[in-house]
Amino acid sequence: MIAKSLQPMIQERILPRRGLEPFISRAWKTALSVVLFSLVIGAWHFVFAQYPPQNPQPSKELNGAAYAAKQVHGMIGERFMDEVFARGGWTKLNSKIGPQGIDGLFIKKSSSGTVTEVMVVESKFGSSRLSPKQMTDEWISNNADRSISQLEKRKAACTDPKEGVEIKSQLKEYRQVKEHIQRGKYRERLCHVSVKNGKLIITFHELVEENGVKKKGPRSGKLIEIDLSDPPTERKLAGFYRDYFDSVQKELEKQLAKQGLERSGAKKAATKITKELMQELRSKKISNTSEQYAFLVEKILEEKINITSNEGMRVRSSFFTTLDGQVF
Repeated sequence: MIAKSLQPMIQERILPRRGLEPFISRAWKTALSVVLFSLVIGAWHFVFAQYPPQNPQPSKELNGAAYAAKQVHGMIGERFMDEVFARGGWTKLNSKIGPQGIDGLFIKKSSSGTVTEVMVVESKFGSSRLSPKQMTDEWISNNADRSISQLEKRKAACTDPKEGVEIKSQLKEYRQVKEHIQRGKYRERLCHVSVKNGKLIITFHELVEENGVKKKGPRSGKLIEIDLSDPPTERKLAGFYRDYFDSVQKELEKQLAKQGLERSGAKKAATKITKELMQELRSKKISNTSEQYAFLVEKILEEKINITSNEGMRVRSSFFTTLDGQVF
């Protein structure tokens, strides 16, 4: 207010004498604007310090932990699928180019080495679902073509004779697989893994195509159901029980390393988190996929930024409030 009252006197008496009125006038306006802007920003910070937003945006660390936990869940289904088919006598071909491609391309061969059976499998965990074009005949054929193209490029660039023989063998298998696909002589399955009511449930669905979209067919069956609060003693189920937690631990180790932990630290942390998860499931504190996901987010975040369990609970609560009910 004092500055404002002095402005007329400065304009009438001082500025005309020195011939600086235009320059000082512009400077005065600029200074006044800066002061007002500073006052507004200060008031803004004061208000938000006193009344923080109820649904804050997730931090960079939290987003990283959430992504890592989602990757763990995604890979649990794939690793488990591999174990199931390996036990059934199937051989898995490397069908992924980066993160894309067919989750599981399995074959059986005759004694002469000819591919006799082809099984194309997509794995999903929890609430994850097939995308619109995924597992359609065209999608499968295109992915097979991409894999063959990649192998041909590797073969052309290969200078190691031993590796060249291996690539040639893979190309032979893939070309036979492509022939099966072209003739429609292959099977498709959706392997769905979830935790529900404290139980690990693995279901295989036959797929049928309708209007260019793959859907679950009538022939679907529950292959395995294991009570995670009571470790099974029957040999086969006990093996699947171990496979499940082995898959969690291996993928946790991989994701924690990506989050910045050293290799030895990632392995130690993954082992610790997996044991804690087993205890939570046995005590029935965790009973479904969403609760397991929330637990993994919290634990990965704790390892990443070294926060306490109480802070982890608070941040986790804020995170899920922000997501507004979305389930992974």
